[in-house]
Amino acid sequence: MLVGNTQTSSITKSYPVVIQNVLEYLNGLDHASLSLGRHELPGFDSDKAWFVVLEYSKEPLANFKT
Repeated sequence: MLVGNTQTSSITKSYPVVIQNVLEYLNGLDHASLSLGRHELPGFDSDKAWFVVLEYSKEPLANFKT
């Protein structure tokens, strides 16, 4: 599982080529037009590789007890 930024960086350049290709595919999508939920990755078995679009509400850190 990968969680975080999908933009190319010095770290992502060290990933296996297949992962770099998936990140390139994800970066090429129109993120605003994607519906919430699970999406298939072209060329992969849908039971083995997919991505999920989530939406959440953020709160200021000050709203939490420290």
